[in-house]
Amino acid sequence: LGVTKKVFRMERTLTAPRPLPYSGVAVPIGVGTRVLAVSGIAEPVHFRETLTAAGFDVVAMFPFKDHHRFTSEDVSRIATRAEGDNISWVLTTEKDAVRLAPYAPFSFPIAVVPLTVCIEPVEDFSAWLLSRLDRNGDSQ
Repeated sequence: LGVTKKVFRMERTLTAPRPLPYSGVAVPIGVGTRVLAVSGIAEPVHFRETLTAAGFDVVAMFPFKDHHRFTSEDVSRIATRAEGDNISWVLTTEKDAVRLAPYAPFSFPIAVVPLTVCIEPVEDFSAWLLSRLDRNGDSQ
């Protein structure tokens, strides 16, 4: 008896970085921009790899533990590293931008890099998922 399994793939895509409040003038953000990656996520190396794949020149990485609560000392260390390595921008995740927001405006150019995740092919996935739910929203 052959069983047919549906296969879907997850696609992760970076969208354009959105600058956070900064007290100076920054260069444009784009491919080849020298960046310092800052993230407090479960697998920070994935953030670095994603930025590199998008064409950013990741000069350095500040990985923090997942759910890290940033301190003023952390922000000072980030600023020192960004200035010392001639970094054009500090890039961070949406999750970390929320935790860094209380320290704005920053003394260095910083932007959040939104990540969108999509399951492909989306139409097939939607149909597959709906076929597994009954009218009450419970799985069959």
